[in-house]
Amino acid sequence: MNVLITGTSRGLGLELSRKYVQDGHSVLGICRSRNSSLTHPLYSQYQADIASREHIDEIAQSITAPIDIIINNAGLPGRTTQLGEVENDEMQALFNVNVFGPLNVCRAFLRHLETGQMKRIINISSRFGSLSFNQRPENKNAEISYSYRISKAALNMLSICMHNEFEQQGISIDVIHPGSFISGCGRQNAVTDVKEVASIVYKFAVDECTKTKTTLLELGKGVIEW
Repeated sequence: MNVLITGTSRGLGLELSRKYVQDGHSVLGICRSRNSSLTHPLYSQYQADIASREHIDEIAQSITAPIDIIINNAGLPGRTTQLGEVENDEMQALFNVNVFGPLNVCRAFLRHLETGQMKRIINISSRFGSLSFNQRPENKNAEISYSYRISKAALNMLSICMHNEFEQQGISIDVIHPGSFISGCGRQNAVTDVKEVASIVYKFAVDECTKTKTTLLELGKGVIEW
């Protein structure tokens, strides 16, 4: 199986890459860093800014192998939680990575996915990209940035649009909230180790079941309403 994962230099992307190669699968990792702590014959790393359509298209053109699973993992958390502090530059930076990144990757590697066996796209989103979740009384004052919530909501809509277009072609689009974990964009009060989360996401990803409806799924807990 060939798996494409973004954001593989650290955190969840790195641990997912380790899980796949350890189980004998080939991983194509895309990240901005030149250096990687993962060295394995089944792991190939490509340095690129996923926000750049040109960069991602160049990588896709250099690869001829089919892709079975695309995991859009790369993401940024943002900082500002008050309207008066929100900067357009921060909002743009998060949209570049959290929205345009997955868009560029899915568009560039669509033909590779179409020739793969599993034909699966998994977008790592967040429960804070859910409109209904943000309106719950207990979540209204959560210290989560404007730009993160808004960009993840946009990623959710992108996922629905792709599902509507590609459902009849057998391409499944999954949107998951992996939970808070210690590493990368994880929340400061997170207690779950990233390796544990990677194992859960890995198990979910290799499941060949294709849903007839795209949902925002919190792994281990169930569906979160959009």
